[in-house]
Amino acid sequence: MKKTVLTVFLLAVISPLTVAAQGVRHPLDPLTWQEYWTVLEVLRKAEYLDANTRFSMDQAFV
Repeated sequence: MKKTVLTVFLLAVISPLTVAAQGVRHPLDPLTWQEYWTVLEVLRKAEYLDANTRFSMDQAFV
């Protein structure tokens, strides 16, 4: 379970960090910065993160 949650989070980090405000969003649109913080808070509260946790970031070209 821990590996799955971390994998989902890392996949979300791969998408670009900024998104223009839209009325209706597509499910494959990248996360907003607020959504990134929500994911981080959930992982912290679930104790999936510790002092040794590291994240990598990659921006895919569209």
